[in-house]
Amino acid sequence: MRPSVRFIIFHKARSQSSEGGQLKTGHDTKETAREFFLKQILVTGASTGIGFDLTKRLCEKGHRVWAGVRRPEVLQSLQSRYPELLTVLKLDVVNEQDIQNAFTTVTETWDRHREFILVNNAGVAIGGPIEALPLKEWRDLFAVNVFAPVRLTQIFLPLLRETRGRVVNVGSISGQISTPFLSPYCSSKFALRSFNDSLRREMMPFAVKVILIEAGPVRTEIWSKSISHSEDRQREMSEEMRKVYGPQLEALKEGVSETVKTAIPVETVTEVMLQSIESPRPDRYYLLGKNVKLFAAMGRFLPAALIDRLMGRGFRMRRI
Repeated sequence: MRPSVRFIIFHKARSQSSEGGQLKTGHDTKETAREFFLKQILVTGASTGIGFDLTKRLCEKGHRVWAGVRRPEVLQSLQSRYPELLTVLKLDVVNEQDIQNAFTTVTETWDRHREFILVNNAGVAIGGPIEALPLKEWRDLFAVNVFAPVRLTQIFLPLLRETRGRVVNVGSISGQISTPFLSPYCSSKFALRSFNDSLRREMMPFAVKVILIEAGPVRTEIWSKSISHSEDRQREMSEEMRKVYGPQLEALKEGVSETVKTAIPVETVTEVMLQSIESPRPDRYYLLGKNVKLFAAMGRFLPAALIDRLMGRGFRMRRI
């Protein structure tokens, strides 16, 4: 630990732990110093999966958390366990009024002397042929995966700047290498990565850290929801579209089902996210998951023609 940081911690502990002219020592001073390291974090998409597990782990470690969910009742049990640490917010990330209300609630209860952190975790995935996906579905997905993180960051940047906080964006390996029939999702994660990099460079003068989590497949409900959506979309397709893309869509469903079997546990991701939140010097990118670093390297260094052929085999594509 740097001497300057040691002095700040000791000085803060000393000044906050004096009582009646007597300086507290031992356990009390350690507790005050510990509190100095505790963060205050807003997590979006906290009802299930990564967001829920991260919220629970943060509370277990004593951090102050605001958990954004569309239905607050789903976190009632967790909130009852941590009434002093956890505030559940009704936060549909595409609803401007919900975002404004969340900002008001946070600013009424936050501590300007502790680091504030925004975790943009909410996300959705849909799949299908580009030709058959209505533009509205693209807009709806981008609203959650791209425009919501942008808007939330805009709203909370004054708090982030004031506390020299950090933004943790949950991206995906799909933001580095695109797969067929997942174009909306992949496109949104490429856009999020670009936003993340621009924001990180803009925030350099303010000492606000910006971090991107890029995981491979994770064992969450997003995959079952994606399969269900693809099946619904396939049923709504015209007979011509089903005839053209049917074999590939079946390969997609089978591939997703196989992927889920080898997906990493949610806890693996949240452990890395805790590191990105608590570390004084977090990495800019965290890549995790089975073969994720290999896929990232493929996207950078393999010829596009070779990647195309590998993808084509995986999705049973034949020239017509």
